Amino acid sequence: MIIPSFFLTSWFKMASKVLIALSIAIGVFFVFTGSLKVTPSINKQIHDELRKNFGKYAKDFPLRQYTGWKPRSKTYMKTVGWLEVICGAILVFLPSSKLKNLSNLILLGIMTGAIYTHYIIGDALAKSTGAIVFWVLLTCRFIIATQFQAPETKQKTQ
Repeated sequence: MIIPSFFLTSWFKMASKVLIALSIAIGVFFVFTGSLKVTPSINKQIHDELRKNFGKYAKDFPLRQYTGWKPRSKTYMKTVGWLEVICGAILVFLPSSKLKNLSNLILLGIMTGAIYTHYIIGDALAKSTGAIVFWVLLTCRFIIATQFQAPETKQKTQ
């Protein structure tokens, strides 16, 4: 079956707009949440609560069983926060699709670690809902990006 080119053109335009909207929304969210972890100047109460929570999270660090290494809670929180800020800013501001996809994968890894940590320490499902929602959004963004970029590379090679 031959698909008319105007259907493909409209699909590319829609996919492009969805990809841009998802990148901006997800990026702004991660810049904000990462900033809350990095500095108390935005909201001291939330920052202090996160510091307390990361004390529990560091005890059940996802890679501890493989490496035997347990990070200090403050270092763990700052590292996750800076990764979120940098990767979120890349999703919002940089045009490079390769860097955006790399940032997407790093954030997916962070969200996977967050879901795992909440599960291991026995938190209620409500506590990990945000991580689950953003894991799904990041997965959708990555799928759309790879599907959208695959036809572009085929067109360039022809």
